[in-house]
Amino acid sequence: MKDYISISIETHLFFARIMKEHSLFLEAGFPCKEKDEIEEADGFRRRFEELLRDVLSLAPGNISEAVMRSGELVTEFTIPAEKRTMALSGVPIDSTLAEQTMQLDCRQLRSENRMLYQPVLKINERAYRLTPTTSPRSMPACWNQPAGRNAVQQAV
Repeated sequence: MKDYISISIETHLFFARIMKEHSLFLEAGFPCKEKDEIEEADGFRRRFEELLRDVLSLAPGNISEAVMRSGELVTEFTIPAEKRTMALSGVPIDSTLAEQTMQLDCRQLRSENRMLYQPVLKINERAYRLTPTTSPRSMPACWNQPAGRNAVQQAV
């Protein structure tokens, strides 16, 4: 279960940021007359920022040092790039998310934390629903219950 929690959190720290940034690119890139598309992109950006904020609240002690040092989550260029993008585009960017990511403590990985299973499962489900798809499909097995709902409930 520890791997399920850590991998889920690490994955969302990366992809929620990527989706937030891509939503921002869309929002800033649409012509001004495309108000509906701009609003839709803004809604996606805000929802991915909210998802990232919630993942960050679960991240301390639950991500590996290798992921933190990889440059996959943030780099020294992230905040200056966000500030410059905000100044040029006028699209608001919450740079506190990048700051919080940079300050994550991963020196001491928590041992298994069963209390995080349900919040992580809910974030996984929420992230799945946030991601538009053109064909119906079920949630990936790795995002669903790792050992089956009954096995996890019995373990808790």
